[in-house]
Amino acid sequence: MFSPERAHPIMIFTGFFRQIRGFIFPILVAFGFQARSESGFFENRYTLMITIVFFLLSIGAGLLKWYFFLYDYKDGVLHIKSGVFIKQERFIKKERIQTVSYKANIFWRMMDLVTLQIETAGGYKEPEIDIEAVDRKKAEELREVLKKEFDQWSSQGTNGEFYREENEIDFQVNEASKNSETNSKQVACFEKGENHENGKAKTLKVGYKPLVLAGMTSSGIGVIFSFIAVIFGQGIALIPEDMMNRVFRVFQNIGGSVIISLIFMGFLLAWVISIIRFVISYGDFTIEKKEDEILIRRGLLEQKQVALKTHRIQGIRIVEGMFRQPFGYGSIHVEVAGGASKEEGFQTVIHPFIKNTEVYDFIKHIAPEREFINSVKKLPKRSLKKYLFRGLAPLFPLPIAFHYVPTNWPWLGMGIFPAAAILGYLRYKDGGYRIDGDHLVFRYRVMARTTVLLRRKQIQSFQIQTNFIQKMRNLTTPKASILTARGSAEFMVKDLTKEAGEELWRWYSKDV
Repeated sequence: MFSPERAHPIMIFTGFFRQIRGFIFPILVAFGFQARSESGFFENRYTLMITIVFFLLSIGAGLLKWYFFLYDYKDGVLHIKSGVFIKQERFIKKERIQTVSYKANIFWRMMDLVTLQIETAGGYKEPEIDIEAVDRKKAEELREVLKKEFDQWSSQGTNGEFYREENEIDFQVNEASKNSETNSKQVACFEKGENHENGKAKTLKVGYKPLVLAGMTSSGIGVIFSFIAVIFGQGIALIPEDMMNRVFRVFQNIGGSVIISLIFMGFLLAWVISIIRFVISYGDFTIEKKEDEILIRRGLLEQKQVALKTHRIQGIRIVEGMFRQPFGYGSIHVEVAGGASKEEGFQTVIHPFIKNTEVYDFIKHIAPEREFINSVKKLPKRSLKKYLFRGLAPLFPLPIAFHYVPTNWPWLGMGIFPAAAILGYLRYKDGGYRIDGDHLVFRYRVMARTTVLLRRKQIQSFQIQTNFIQKMRNLTTPKASILTARGSAEFMVKDLTKEAGEELWRWYSKDV
């Protein structure tokens, strides 16, 4: 069906630029130290020769990799040839292919090229096949062919129980979708995007204002601030000694208020970077719901698209961060069986920033077979002590450690205890569960409040754990495991009553 083809010749240079990007920090440090010396960087002929050889070898390796990389699709089998000195041939049957997605950075989008990612059952962390520099039209054509043939194969049935169960779920999804579209042609949260009245697809586009608000309330500011601190510490080595001496003389007579101001400016810079990073990552976010598939596209500099089969959704998570929950906003993630994606949560995020009042309508349209009820049964009052103790116990060694610090840091360290106690109380307050027919809702908090929607037939294992202290207080901890792209995911609510644990066990154990 597809003759053997090579990728675009630009693939020759992708490996070269990837190596340069990996060595960018050591190169900058080397240039910085050389700039402080009297001689230039390339005045030493050995340095110049080593640099030229490195460039030639990198480009030569990219040329060989491109020449020996071939792919084709014929008779339901995807065939990949690769390797220079060690030849590799991979044959992937259409039955194993779960999703076909692609991504494209800003330069490849100018040339209408993409990186084709083909994910299979059993993949973990990395895509099974990653084909770079493919023409966008060929990538979309191959994706449509694979999707069509996989749907035909699924409709015929297989010998595997897993696929039979998926076909049942797919049928229920499609039937529920039809009923949902018959009862309501307009979904509140989808009115902002294109609405296809034929009932086959609806599109939602998230604007830039919500993305800016999402970036402002993102929890990544701490990581970015730490990165800025490391860069600042390493960057001192690049500053000439004369300039450093002048700076130190200026700061010798300055009080601590200026230092605090610098720290504040660092946090402000990290906050701005967090907003820009979020907008760049999720800009042009579009989600399109078809009969049996969810298409997600996003990214400004690097555009990415992923396709999720609705019958492979094993669980849905509504995550409300510490800074988003007070304003009534959160994000929605899904746990999907089969396939794999390595990007930070991209394989699960189906809405980066949504109002709590729109969650019900959004889930009802994306997964109409799911039941979302916001209320849950709360934890018993006797669980509060355990949550407070669990939050404070790791901090008990701090006063002893601060005792040996010859400053006023012990008083500052004691301020951590009220914050830990408040967090423990919030974990207790937000914990709970709910059973509604075939559906289970778990709610818990680590830092962000998380609500998990599960179905009984998709729970792989269910456990009731009770330790010695819980047994004395008539408490228990239920734990549910589901199948995901990374293997499995576990969800639990700690310190429920023993009666609640027995109720959950009877619900999971009863015959369908």
